[in-house]
Amino acid sequence: VCSSDLQLHVYRIWSDRRSDLDEVVSRLNMGISFTELAKNYDEVTGGDMSWFPRGVLFSRDLEEKIFALNVGEHTEILEIDGVYNIFYAAEKQTGRVMDTQVEQLAQRKALSDWLEEQKKQAVIEIF
Repeated sequence: VCSSDLQLHVYRIWSDRRSDLDEVVSRLNMGISFTELAKNYDEVTGGDMSWFPRGVLFSRDLEEKIFALNVGEHTEILEIDGVYNIFYAAEKQTGRVMDTQVEQLAQRKALSDWLEEQKKQAVIEIF
């Protein structure tokens, strides 16, 4: 992953209760800003997940759903490990320098992927 890769600035609203996110969807449909609503659900980060490129934070299926969004769009309600989530694409940008934490995640993922590939190709003989 390099700084020329497309990066996405994502916000998230989540809850253990589906009914909370049904209410969020109703408010979004009334025209209330996603980022304003997100502040009500996460007082620390305001739902801001920061910027990231493909292959860093999500499963491939979830990543495809998020990167398919146009700026200003949100996903449907998605259940992930018993938690209900809505993701929002605030901005997309190519050529943006990665945040340090995201760069470290990308490096760890690249190393992990490389190790897995090496394990698949390895031939171990016991004499």
